Amino acid sequence: MFNELLRGISFKAPFESFPLHVSGYVLFGMGLLMAVCFAVMGCPDGTSVKIGLGAGIMICAGLGLLVTFRSPEKVLPLKGIITVSIVLFLASLCGAVPYLAYDLPFMSAFFESMSGLTTTGITGLDDLSTVPRSILLWRSLTGWVGGIGFICIFTLFMSSFGLGGRYLFSSDLLSYSRIFTNRMKSLALRFAVLYVAITVVQSVLLTVVGTPFFDSLCLSMSTVSTTGFAVADNEIVSLSMASKAVIAVFMVIAATNFITAYTAIVKRSIQPFKEDKELKYLFIWLVTVVIALTVILYRSGFEFDSFDSFFDVLFYALSVATTTGFVAEYVNWADTAVLFLSVVALIGGCSNSASGGLKIDRLRMIVRMTLIVVRNATSPNRVYSINDSGAEEERDVVYSSIIIAVMFLIIAAIGAGAISILTNQFNFSDSIALSIASLSTVGSGLFELTAIELGPWVELVLCILMWIGRLEVILAVIILTPGFWNSWILSRRRKITNP
Repeated sequence: MFNELLRGISFKAPFESFPLHVSGYVLFGMGLLMAVCFAVMGCPDGTSVKIGLGAGIMICAGLGLLVTFRSPEKVLPLKGIITVSIVLFLASLCGAVPYLAYDLPFMSAFFESMSGLTTTGITGLDDLSTVPRSILLWRSLTGWVGGIGFICIFTLFMSSFGLGGRYLFSSDLLSYSRIFTNRMKSLALRFAVLYVAITVVQSVLLTVVGTPFFDSLCLSMSTVSTTGFAVADNEIVSLSMASKAVIAVFMVIAATNFITAYTAIVKRSIQPFKEDKELKYLFIWLVTVVIALTVILYRSGFEFDSFDSFFDVLFYALSVATTTGFVAEYVNWADTAVLFLSVVALIGGCSNSASGGLKIDRLRMIVRMTLIVVRNATSPNRVYSINDSGAEEERDVVYSSIIIAVMFLIIAAIGAGAISILTNQFNFSDSIALSIASLSTVGSGLFELTAIELGPWVELVLCILMWIGRLEVILAVIILTPGFWNSWILSRRRKITNP
């Protein structure tokens, strides 16, 4: 009913602007979420006026935009790309308000907010035992909102622009497409309901096995969104094996294709899981990671003195492989193990999940294309194709996967170089780890990158890397190319000459 009221208000708006219309929803939603969070948990001392004023301004500004601007029936894909980028930046600014009220410097507050909304999970907060519970809850909430926001944007909205899945490099970039239809809004709402249900189930299970309710809630939000925020220093280390087992299961669930899970629940059948080949490859990949890490640690002299030690290795392997990134105590592991985890962090989970990285499906296509090239070299007269459920994949999909993988590596290297130049705190290998952790949104789970003093310039670089990684690299690269803005200028000229 409330959504219908907002829709009715926007329908009567005098002007059309898709970016400003969506920004209105973002401002209103973030303000309302902030007001509820700190009304329930209470504000830290001396921050109630600042947080209340910030939430009120966001709510009023959001309503003002919704009253003034409505979404046009048809939207240029160019506007869609710009809107997604603006939404992430605007949401991060809104999410920084409580941290600013808590007296964090602007860049640190923005970094903390961006880390949550991109589901990265790197934190600059030191000694979490002294941080108010309301701030800790807000931190987990931003990651949780970022997770469902990413799923809805890329699963529903970006696909309608011809930029999702196999149409990522569509030449029809300037064609008109319907966007934000009632059906898509309905699907987004159903996805959100399922997302909430998964979070609630994990919270209940963690509480049942002995984890305090507040910790269970925050850990569940951080797991389902693959953010990896904890509410205490070394909290994951101190959890019982039962709690770690629950978190491990839900980390895998969070890394699976959300559409597959939704379809299975709606149909009340496990058949969609059986038909999802990417899910099969995900499990093969996770098992391979666990086995390989175990072998590497064993050969390096790591002592598996009990089942607990092996289970911890399994847990942290899943944490990095799903890009959840809960903080681990493996700083004393062999360099080969750490290097191996750096590579694992680049891959991520399934498409249409909250996890970051390249995604399993892209890795599958890259591997198959590599095998085809090798076979063609040995048998040049034979013809090979990449098959998926009996249908030949479009060549553009394979090429786009390879290009995205190459761009991931190039951007990670550039980010590492920038970090090395801007600070003397890290050597180059640590800079690479920090760059990969930000770009693949694995966050603090890699090399215990938590509660570190980075400085504003390094935080800015990491924010850019997190923004690029959360936009699946390709959207960020499109925005940063001159051709994109030339197309934007041309589209504006066509609109003026052909009203």
